[in-house]
Amino acid sequence: MNKLLLISLTFTLMVTAACQKTRDAAFASNEEQSLYSVSQYNGTMFDIQTGEIIMTTQAPENASEQEEQVKIDLEGGAFTQVSYKVSSPIAEKLLNGVSIFGRPNFKYQGVIKVTEKAVTVYKISKAEDVPAAEATYAVKEGEMLLIPLVELPVDGVVNVERKKNEMGEVTSTKVLKDEKSLAQAEFFKMDITKAKNFTAVAKADLLPVTYFAGEWYFAETTILPEGAPQEDLGLKPIKTDIARVKFAVGGDTMRAVDSKMDMTSKDKSEWNLATTMILDIERKAFKVDAFAEKEDTEMKLRSRPFVKVEFASARTINSPESIKLVSVDVAKDHFSFVMEDKSNITRPRIRYSFLRVKKDAPVLAVRGGEQVEKKEQTEQETTEAVQATSDASSPALTATAETQAQ
Repeated sequence: MNKLLLISLTFTLMVTAACQKTRDAAFASNEEQSLYSVSQYNGTMFDIQTGEIIMTTQAPENASEQEEQVKIDLEGGAFTQVSYKVSSPIAEKLLNGVSIFGRPNFKYQGVIKVTEKAVTVYKISKAEDVPAAEATYAVKEGEMLLIPLVELPVDGVVNVERKKNEMGEVTSTKVLKDEKSLAQAEFFKMDITKAKNFTAVAKADLLPVTYFAGEWYFAETTILPEGAPQEDLGLKPIKTDIARVKFAVGGDTMRAVDSKMDMTSKDKSEWNLATTMILDIERKAFKVDAFAEKEDTEMKLRSRPFVKVEFASARTINSPESIKLVSVDVAKDHFSFVMEDKSNITRPRIRYSFLRVKKDAPVLAVRGGEQVEKKEQTEQETTEAVQATSDASSPALTATAETQAQ
């Protein structure tokens, strides 16, 4: 009898202990799959190590229609799409192979920022190490620029609590408690499949208005066809005298005027006399909306910081009646474009060349492959330098142009 009582008592104690044992806390559903730790993500820094250049073979949308050759490169090819690796598995998952542009074989930094509305992954860089096209939408933070790469919507900021039963007792079931601010929350909710890459406006054919600041050397040169019977066809080569001009950028036109022109003058006749060339332009501005860069059509026309120059519209006192744009070459300190005279049977071409004047730079000449500082610059050397800005086929002249532009 005593033995049976002992067995029964032992069994009762075992059952009671089993009933009183606390279960491992868990959610009633799979809510934990969309939960992420605020401290683990917000402010996380990582390295972005770029690799080789990724060659893009995609042709422009209007490639079949565009006959002229246009090359605009103010950065000397320093920036391009590159391969990369990141030091953070979390960042790698969020980036999901998004395209990155920058210097090849260069180390950038990155950061993840979390708010009540979104998780955003940025590339961090000094201004000189990012393409100018990215600077238009970058977030400035001190001396650094934050370039947005990827954004994911946050569905709420929460804390995790234990659910209570009808008797007010804490159960093993986890529940979420919504919080109003990120500072109060330990977790945030995010659907990683809803990542959105930042969309930027293509600016390959745009130039900043500031590019045209200062004074420029200008030359207009007729390029006669080889073997053309000049005396019989009445061709008159334009003398390549060098002029010094500056640009007046308006709302829809841009004028190259004599460098001595008073830019505050309101005398139309004075402007007409001083004008060397007129070009049609389209001014542009941009803004960021819904994690995308868009054109800002509300900004005042003359305040818009970019211009699209219609080089085919160039008008000078010597412009032929019928012309066609052949090529455009724009670099950091010089630009040129070539027009074809369709009104002449031999189709001669006219080259318009501009070279930035750098007042503080010494005048240099090339002698025997070496740069030699000079006190004066001859008219002929200046002419060659300006012409060389668009003559890549002449190494000697190109070298002269490069020394003048330094």
